[in-house]
Amino acid sequence: MIERVYFSQDDEILAEADLELGAVAVGADESAQIVLPPQRCVGPLCKVELSIDGSVHVASAGNSLVFDPAGQGKHRQRLDHGTFVRVGGPTGIMVTRLRHRERPAPSVRNPRVQAAPTEGSPDVVSPIGPLMSLEVESGGLHWRHDLDPALGAIVGRGEPLDPAMPFIDLGHHWVSREHAAVYWRDGGFWLSDLGGKHRVAVNGRRIERGGAVEIKTGDLIHVPARPGCPTLLFSDRQKAIANPRGDPVRSLLLGRSAGIREVHRLILKLGPQKITVVILGETGTGKELAARAIHMVSAPDRPFIAINCGSIPQSLLQSELFGYVKGAFTGATHDKPGPFELAAGGTVFLDEIGEISEAVQVSLLRVIQERQVTRVGSTKPIPIHSRIVTGTHRPLAQMVKKGGIRQDFYQRLNVGEIFMPALRERPEDIPLLAESWLAKKNPAKQLSAGALALLAKQPWKDGNVRQLQNVVERSAALADGDVLEASDLVILTEGDKEALRRQEEEERAKLPLRQIGDVRALEKELVRQTVERCRRNLAEAARELGVADSTLRSRCKAWGI
Repeated sequence: MIERVYFSQDDEILAEADLELGAVAVGADESAQIVLPPQRCVGPLCKVELSIDGSVHVASAGNSLVFDPAGQGKHRQRLDHGTFVRVGGPTGIMVTRLRHRERPAPSVRNPRVQAAPTEGSPDVVSPIGPLMSLEVESGGLHWRHDLDPALGAIVGRGEPLDPAMPFIDLGHHWVSREHAAVYWRDGGFWLSDLGGKHRVAVNGRRIERGGAVEIKTGDLIHVPARPGCPTLLFSDRQKAIANPRGDPVRSLLLGRSAGIREVHRLILKLGPQKITVVILGETGTGKELAARAIHMVSAPDRPFIAINCGSIPQSLLQSELFGYVKGAFTGATHDKPGPFELAAGGTVFLDEIGEISEAVQVSLLRVIQERQVTRVGSTKPIPIHSRIVTGTHRPLAQMVKKGGIRQDFYQRLNVGEIFMPALRERPEDIPLLAESWLAKKNPAKQLSAGALALLAKQPWKDGNVRQLQNVVERSAALADGDVLEASDLVILTEGDKEALRRQEEEERAKLPLRQIGDVRALEKELVRQTVERCRRNLAEAARELGVADSTLRSRCKAWGI
């Protein structure tokens, strides 16, 4: 959806802009995203904000005030379609919101992508596309183009002059018909300005009209170089660059499969409504990330508090959830607020909600219904304004039938429901996830096409996305070369681990004593490197090595690590 606003004074339009989600600054300062003539206003004037629910507000900045149609001065005013508000006094700037419309779906015309490498040609194709890709963000929409380096692409609006040329339609009114070109030359990728009305910028620096610059992985391209216009994130190493900036939902939950797109849709739909949401899914599918995405949509400037109900003894869970007062029990030497109070308008995520006892269910049901909490040892209820999101890997509906979950408690939790798909149900997302983690953790290395294909074939039954992440990070740490081949991947199920332990014990029994010492030295060095890479966080190092925390601690103590 596009929301266009006009800024005028004395019946003269000073500026007009299509709003994106979020707030934009308006004023005479060069730092403002919408710059007005300095002789018409002084300094920062106002901020115009488009919310995810489609509402537009004008807020004062600096010493300015916003005057509604009735002439009342305020610091913030809603701007409806066709309504005029004034900012900055009797002769100030008039702001009008005229219309809204749906942006047409972006498209690529004639994307002549090489389907497979020909004999004798460089291998430019992988399971996630060719070597050149552009992540595009325009008008709240995000999409990706994988292009053949031999052909390049024209970036513009509408229809290309040459129908045979790969063309990326940005669909923005400030973009010229043919605004820029991306292509391969002299062993590198280049971006050319094609002489459009507004110039192109790379990483904030404008290109001369008709000029060209070489671009590298991670370069941010603005077409054109004006606030609110489309941005393109460039990649040239098959790295699955994370989704474009400014979209917390897609940045937290990577993927383009139908299942994950449905999760994105539900979060954007349910997030602003402040209702209770339960997130279902197997272990390791990303339930906490989904809860964080809901929080970023609804209250990003407020606290997010996550509580794992399965890791806290049931006898202590009520005091951990609701807080307590001094003297409530032995050891309660001071008042302690619970997470519902500490969130203060933010989000409380209760993970593994299916593990709590019936007594805690009753207490929590009261909190959800009455929106107030009573600390342990107190009789005074405290109003709460935080949102409650829960998660579990257990089938709650079946637990209701078996008596493990109260029916009324389940109904209160299940106002909104999001199901996180298992990784085996979204194999097309595996290359994107794997390369994103590798780019963050070990950017000097990359995965070969064979390694990506092997990862995509795995069932990932033990830990889903979390298991994939561990495999990628562990394999990168152990591999010698910069390119991880299929043989470098450490993919172990619990059954594989047990079989490998037995095999190692049998082989160790056959080894001479000197060779056993060599294996121990290698194991010690591997542990030392992993602990240092994890910044001495033994729990994280244990997960990466695939061993129990207690085992790693005893080894570190014995080896003096």
